[in-house]
Amino acid sequence: MGTFTVFIANFKTAFEHHDVKSNAIAWLSTKRMVKKPRKDGRQDEFSPSLTEYTSLFQNNVAMSTINDENVLIGYYSAGIPPSLMRRIMSMDTIPTIISNWYKKAIHFQTQWDRADEIARRNVKPSHSYQTFSPSSSKPRDPNAMDVDTIKISKLTPEERNCCQEKGLCFCCRKSGHLSNACHTFPSEPKKPAAKRVQQVEEETPALIELDDDDEETVRRISFLLDF
Repeated sequence: MGTFTVFIANFKTAFEHHDVKSNAIAWLSTKRMVKKPRKDGRQDEFSPSLTEYTSLFQNNVAMSTINDENVLIGYYSAGIPPSLMRRIMSMDTIPTIISNWYKKAIHFQTQWDRADEIARRNVKPSHSYQTFSPSSSKPRDPNAMDVDTIKISKLTPEERNCCQEKGLCFCCRKSGHLSNACHTFPSEPKKPAAKRVQQVEEETPALIELDDDDEETVRRISFLLDF
C-alpha cells in the first residue's frame, strides 16, 4: 500500500490540475476588482469585494510559490481599486511587505465605508409639498355649491424659511407669485365696512327697539356692529 506521504503525492497527481502554478500566476496577473456603479448615490461597489479578493489573492500566491515581495505588491496594487492603491501609495511610509498591503487596504476601505454611512445619515431629507383635494369617487350633491375645499397643512418654521429662501408661495409652494396673489388657493375678499353694517342691521332682530335711555340695548347693538 505504501506510506501516507506516497498516497498524498499520488492523489495530487491524479486529481489536481497539471499546471497549478501557471494558473495561479495567470490569476494574479490578470484578476481585477471590477467597479459596479450604485444608483443610491453611495460609493461605487466592486466585485469581488476587497475581503474576498484579498483571500483569493493569498490562496493563489501560495499556489504560485512566488516569494518576491515587489512582484506580489505589483500584482496586488494593480488588482485593487485605483483610489485605494493611490491612498496607500500616498502614505508617508509605503508598505514594502505584501501582508502590510493587505492590512492597509482593508483598513482604508473600512474607514471609507464608515464615512460614507455617516454622510448618508447626516443628509437632511428634502422638503416635499403636497396638497389634498376631495376624492373624486364620492358622489356629488347636485344642489351643493361649486366650491372646492382644499386643506393646506400649516407651514412649519423650516418650511417657511425654505419658501422664503426660494421665493415660493406659502399656499401652493410654487414660484412666480406671493400667497396674496395665489390663483390655486385664492383668499376670500374681505367684505366692505358698509356691507358688514348692512348685514348686521339685517340680522338684528326687529323686536329690538333702540332707546336712548336703554343702555343695555345700545351696548348690544354696538357689540354686533363691531363684527
